Amino acid sequence: MELENILQKIFREKMISNILIYPRRQSFEIIEKVVQLIEEISEKQGKVINISFVATEEESVMTSARLFGFSYIKAEFDRVKGQIRYGEKISYGKKRAYINCYALSDENERYRLQNEINPDLIIIDSEFSDKKIDGLIYKDIDIICENNSFI
Repeated sequence: MELENILQKIFREKMISNILIYPRRQSFEIIEKVVQLIEEISEKQGKVINISFVATEEESVMTSARLFGFSYIKAEFDRVKGQIRYGEKISYGKKRAYINCYALSDENERYRLQNEINPDLIIIDSEFSDKKIDGLIYKDIDIICENNSFI
């Protein structure tokens, strides 16, 4: 089943307002497809859905932000205080400036950001194919979590 149908099913059944996406490195095509689908669904629903991307490589994250007109937010983990410090926000467009991109290299840092963002839905761009998703199958995307519990 196509990603569009999977997302529409989830949006019909669940109240989604905040999405966190973990893209694979250099997966620009997937990023654009997912964002377009979410924008179409949110337009039909008449509401803005907050979207955040978190990846490990700062250069890739900044390239994606520039390429698609997102915002890049500099973030660093303060190990002493155990919290994330947010720096400069650079918006590379106007229409999609609400989409925030972060680069955090450590799994604990990404988990901490995930808890701060508190997404309704987490999408992971998987390197594995034909993953089962809530009884549905899509080749490149795992939709794994809603409200921090597995679907």
